[in-house]
Amino acid sequence: MPYNPFGDYAKRGYLRNVLAAKRAARVKAYEHASFLLHVEDAVALLAHAGPPITYEDVLKVHRTLFIDFYPWAGQDRFQLRVSPHPHRGSIHFEQSVEIRRAMQTALNMGNEADQMKAQPGAVLSLMAWAHPFLDGNGRTILLTHGELCRRAGISIAWELSDKSAYLDALGRDLEDPSSGCLDAYLRPLIGPARQATQLIRTYRSMPGLKGYDDPVQRRPKTTGRFAPNTETGAETKELPRRRRP
Repeated sequence: MPYNPFGDYAKRGYLRNVLAAKRAARVKAYEHASFLLHVEDAVALLAHAGPPITYEDVLKVHRTLFIDFYPWAGQDRFQLRVSPHPHRGSIHFEQSVEIRRAMQTALNMGNEADQMKAQPGAVLSLMAWAHPFLDGNGRTILLTHGELCRRAGISIAWELSDKSAYLDALGRDLEDPSSGCLDAYLRPLIGPARQATQLIRTYRSMPGLKGYDDPVQRRPKTTGRFAPNTETGAETKELPRRRRP
């Protein structure tokens, strides 16, 4: 069954996207096209935010990236009054009434430069667990985390990461926040801070953020504002976790 928190998938497509698209491959391609068109604006928005970066900035980033495709972009699950207790299998994301608290806790950690340098994985893990949005969490969190890293004087060489190994480390960290698995995985990828142009180039080229898993799969035709760069690849998955104390 498709993810259908609004209850109107048959009429309005996946998450009420502007095209009423239903086929997963097509939806992911258009999502990524919207991301590519607006990633530069979102990075600029974050660069001029605060300090500190706040939850409101995270909402603005999501809206900037996805408003062309999702009319509800920039609103979290609590604001939309849907999907209050999302889960995957036996593991649950944060409940919707606690999204802001969970994300702000992660931002408070990330806004402290020394803590961000020491625990970039813990910050990322907590953001992933908060899971504010119905879709687009991975890309929104990636950009926000990247700006927190930049302000702390570091960067993550995502282009050198392995998707399977990353997801395994993230999953272990979500299951047990004290494990430090994601911090350990990211440590060899930490380098000096990168300029905005370098970050944008990295984000645009990351295969793990694109819309397909199968490179030989037929790609949907795109028109208008969604036309550029709908290449093959797969969106980074956010893994759920048990409730944190």
